[in-house]
Amino acid sequence: SILLIVLFTLKAFVSLLINRSILYFCFRQGVRIRGILTKGYQEMPYDEYVKRNSAEYIYRIFNLAGQFPGNTLSPLLKLVSEGIVVICIFIFLGFQSWEALTLLSLILLLTATTYDVIFRKKVTSFGLVANERSENMLQGINEAVLGLKEIRVLEKEDYFFNKVDKASMEAAEMTVKSQFIASMPRYMVELILVLFILLLVLTFLAFNIDMQGIVVTLSMFGVAAIRLAPSTNFIVSGITLIRFGRNGLRILYEDMISFEKGIHA
Repeated sequence: SILLIVLFTLKAFVSLLINRSILYFCFRQGVRIRGILTKGYQEMPYDEYVKRNSAEYIYRIFNLAGQFPGNTLSPLLKLVSEGIVVICIFIFLGFQSWEALTLLSLILLLTATTYDVIFRKKVTSFGLVANERSENMLQGINEAVLGLKEIRVLEKEDYFFNKVDKASMEAAEMTVKSQFIASMPRYMVELILVLFILLLVLTFLAFNIDMQGIVVTLSMFGVAAIRLAPSTNFIVSGITLIRFGRNGLRILYEDMISFEKGIHA
């Protein structure tokens, strides 16, 4: 009992340190990208600079650089760490019963593939639309604040209010849809584990395998499932977040590559 307490205390402490390090690393990269973008836009040739609306620069520096740690880098690092955990669990389960592991792998693979096929393009398009609408929203806010005197003279308050409100609602709708899709794996994994246990029992009974073997195997896989469920949820949800942030990442990448070309030129 003392050994278990020490081990779990040590595990919790190490896990907290690792998560803290990941968060610090990710958000430091966000700060670094903000600095690169700010400096790059400041050093752009003026004729190139005026081709874009100022809201685009503000949105990319403030929003996209801020989204990168949470929507791309952090999920990617957690995906790698949880992937290692899942591989280790699968290796352990393989030594216990490769038949049961094969059944579980097939169910997980089929479910993950179906989920990916259905939602892959949708989540990517949600990210694209959310970025476009958020940029339009920021542009409307910028124009409404800076041009307040002219807007009041022309009595165009409703026009700019509706512009901001519509873009804000559409961006929020895309974000809600993507987060709803990202929350689905949690419930899917629970359903998969129940389905797996039922199929495993039916398989053992169909082949007249000793009931004692069923109890031992179910116990091993039940304990493993306690850790496997959150890891699988992290992986699938992380992939969804990365896909949602793909458009923003592409925009940041294109700007940073253009800065690099300008420096070398």
